[in-house]
Amino acid sequence: MGQHNNYREYTSQQIRTIALIGHGGCGKTSFSEAALFSTGIINRQGRIEDGNTISDYHPDEIERKISINSSLLTTDVNNIKINMLDTPGYTDFTGEVKASLRVSDSAVTFVRAFEGVEVGTEFVWEHVKGYKLPSLFVINKIDSDNADFNKVFASIRERLSSDATVVTFPVKTGAGAKEIIDVVKMKMLRFIPNGNGIYTEEDVPADLKEKTTKLHEELIEKIAESDEVMLDKFLTNGTLADEEIRKGLHQALLDRKIYPTFASSASTNVGVLNVLEFVSSYCPPPMEIQTVTATDVNTKKEIEVKIDDASPATLFVFKTVSEHHVGELSFFKVYSGTITPGMDLVNESNDKPERLGQIFVMNGRDRKEVLKLHAGDLGAVV
Repeated sequence: MGQHNNYREYTSQQIRTIALIGHGGCGKTSFSEAALFSTGIINRQGRIEDGNTISDYHPDEIERKISINSSLLTTDVNNIKINMLDTPGYTDFTGEVKASLRVSDSAVTFVRAFEGVEVGTEFVWEHVKGYKLPSLFVINKIDSDNADFNKVFASIRERLSSDATVVTFPVKTGAGAKEIIDVVKMKMLRFIPNGNGIYTEEDVPADLKEKTTKLHEELIEKIAESDEVMLDKFLTNGTLADEEIRKGLHQALLDRKIYPTFASSASTNVGVLNVLEFVSSYCPPPMEIQTVTATDVNTKKEIEVKIDDASPATLFVFKTVSEHHVGELSFFKVYSGTITPGMDLVNESNDKPERLGQIFVMNGRDRKEVLKLHAGDLGAVV
């Protein structure tokens, strides 16, 4: 389902940037690892316990078995480039979370299926609201013994947002959980635990049809309520056409009137690929989500920079790290124009021109050189 091309160039319309956020230990790094495996970027799924994930590659992270730094990861789903920023969950590293949310176009907020909303969840959720980002919720670890999807979903609605709306739910929880119901498609998705993440679509089991239909109707009603024209059509026809659902869900997510909620078991690669497919289909591309305030290097006046290729090239460095054998590696978001190696830009902090060297896309510590990045994309430069 997901396709990957190492040297492909992506336009702004083909880019989605998501920040994976949540309380420590809720499965963000496992999800990013499963995402890379499901889409063919890596040929085996690493484990935090084994210290071999793409995202947590610093010695401190491997030793402590937690994320300390945010990591930039990249994959391709149906010819859409998805940039994932895997962020630390512990509040000691809040700066990494805020820097990642600042350059993201959507958030994916993780909650443990056996714990519900925790202190760290509420903490990062305040930042999501501060940046006014669309968000998905992922109720992860449905394979845990004490998992309770309905109880956790209720806690999300009560403590984070009453606009959380079920898109997928598990057929059963606990060891061996492998089937989830997709409320939009009205299908059951069957995965193979610890498999390659690909699923088969089957009919909804008879004993879950009533629940699925009810949730499908709730979703359509929620979409309809977010837009007056949609609501008129819904009240007239009693439902919405498939294309109206697609457009309406995209717009309601963009307007933060709906927070789609999913079930997954990231460590066993169940319910991950379908979330990525949802991101590629419904989450906003960068030009729909952000304009940014910058200083004009000539007039020194504040200006609004619109994310598009046609404007002069501007980029924002959101993180700089010192890497062994590499030196300083600066991570950036292209806010306007296109970026190419050898380009001269003015550093706003000191008014000095700087020439860009090689430009890379990143997967953890792995760098791949590229010749051009478009507005809204993320990359790194030495």
